[in-house]
Amino acid sequence: MDIARFNAVQSTIRANTTGVVLKKLANEGEQVAGGTPILYIGGVSNKDWIVKCGITDKDRSRINGKEKVELNFDVFPQTLTGVVKSLAQGSDESSGLYQAEIRLNPTDAKLISGLFAKVKIYPFGKTDLLSVPVDALVEGKNDSAYVFTSVNNRAVKKAVKVAYLKGDKAFISSGLLATDQIIREGSAYLTNGSSIKIIR
Repeated sequence: MDIARFNAVQSTIRANTTGVVLKKLANEGEQVAGGTPILYIGGVSNKDWIVKCGITDKDRSRINGKEKVELNFDVFPQTLTGVVKSLAQGSDESSGLYQAEIRLNPTDAKLISGLFAKVKIYPFGKTDLLSVPVDALVEGKNDSAYVFTSVNNRAVKKAVKVAYLKGDKAFISSGLLATDQIIREGSAYLTNGSSIKIIR
């Protein structure tokens, strides 16, 4: 009887939050090892929501946790806010990205599990970025692009990393120096080493 009572206590599953069952991984009567997940539960409280996102190694090095976050969902017109709850210490084998968990601040938005969001994380430290006109960029793909600079009356093609775009400016995270002279007009028709004449 003592063994039966002990087993009954160990066989009881109690939810740690009010919510709904999203996935059932085992059925009544099955035997599983200790610590094996049985049910995935999604909380329905407005303080329970977590958004998971992948970040690059460069961004991971700038984030320590507790940073402020802005989130935009396609299904909601308003911008939601949150904070970085946890950061993975290793990268994902398939994507190479580091997983970050964002805890949403309480909101009246009717959230459901599985929604996609665009996430903006604001590091505590400030970074000064150089900016160039958007039309100076050539061969842009994702965050990579090229610009032409003027060196000794010749066009030199340089690879740059674009942090973000704002209006008619592109803010560059790497690849440029403050002293570089950027060629804006006609850059699409230049090749590396083309002779140029600067007209002031």
